[in-house]
Amino acid sequence: MPSSRLVRLQLPAGMRLFEVFVDEHPLRARPVGEAAWELELLDVSRPRTILVIFAGDIDDQLVSGLPLRLETPKLPGIPTRKVTWMIRGPRGLDMRILAPSAQASANEIATLREEASQRLKASLRRSLEGRDARERARIEEQVASLFERSQQSAAEQAWNRTSLALSSEVFATTTDPEGGIIVRAAPKPTPTDSSRAVATAAAILAAGAAWSMAIRRPARLTGLLAQFGPVALLALGAVWATLLQPAWPGGLLVAGGVVGLVRRLIRSASKPTAAETALVIRDSVGPAGG
Repeated sequence: MPSSRLVRLQLPAGMRLFEVFVDEHPLRARPVGEAAWELELLDVSRPRTILVIFAGDIDDQLVSGLPLRLETPKLPGIPTRKVTWMIRGPRGLDMRILAPSAQASANEIATLREEASQRLKASLRRSLEGRDARERARIEEQVASLFERSQQSAAEQAWNRTSLALSSEVFATTTDPEGGIIVRAAPKPTPTDSSRAVATAAAILAAGAAWSMAIRRPARLTGLLAQFGPVALLALGAVWATLLQPAWPGGLLVAGGVVGLVRRLIRSASKPTAAETALVIRDSVGPAGG
């Protein structure tokens, strides 16, 4: 409920303002300082909603797994009653909320929004007392439209459509009087992580067995590798390329198996046959004359 036509907006350091909406209507903001703007409201006789769209760059703390503090925009002079957060991080990262903030469920956030809308509607009814019926109906219709689309404005719906490439939502509330929150990102486990671990363990075991055999029976290991090595490389490479990411190690294994088979075929084709290498001794000594 504004007490003055002029409202000051303060964004976190390094952030850029894109648009401001008051009750879903665009409003021109006038810069008055570093990351600060002044908003002029036309009607201060009733509660107003302000939606601010801003953006900025952060360092690599998030992708490095370090705690990152996120600040909220502020309206200096207007106390903050409650701050709730919905966070979407880069795809492939899990967003975790650190103390003193607390992670909340989607249902809890919906309940908080409903409570806020009921408070706003109650304040609206009090502010409209004494107005003529026509003006009261017009304002009530405008404000009611703010809560008829799952409590999302047109700008919020547009943001949801353009942020599909991000991770799923994480909701949080904070007891910080400044409204800030601390988050940390962790790589999201993928289905191939466990398969890669199994494949790595199998490769280590196979390498250990080969090393043991090479020490104890080198001739036998050489024979087994010559006979089954290329086929084993082909099979292992095909499985890796099909099931694991990245697939290029599997391609290298397949290429190694193909090279081994080709070399074996070349050696087989160039090996002389028994008929070609046989030594024939012909007896050319005739019977002795009498």
